[in-house]
Amino acid sequence: YSAEIIEEIKIKLKIFVEKKQFLNKNLKLPDVAVILGTNRTTLSYILNDHMNVSFPDYIKLLRINYITNLMLTDKKYLNYKIESLAEMCGMS
Repeated sequence: YSAEIIEEIKIKLKIFVEKKQFLNKNLKLPDVAVILGTNRTTLSYILNDHMNVSFPDYIKLLRINYITNLMLTDKKYLNYKIESLAEMCGMS
């Protein structure tokens, strides 16, 4: 893969994160590849080889960071049950 393609996908991943699209439930690698305008092989390669993370771990990290940030910035979330927090961040 060319450096341009890799950089383009990384930029699209940042936008994916900014738009909080990782909160969609049942998100799979092919779904995200379509959102980013690429294919699953390219996306998997970039995540694994250039970002050192597998797709499932990448999505989990985004979701955990999201919910952790919510709890740190708004104390009301500290009173939510784990199940409710998981639901809010797209985990089943």
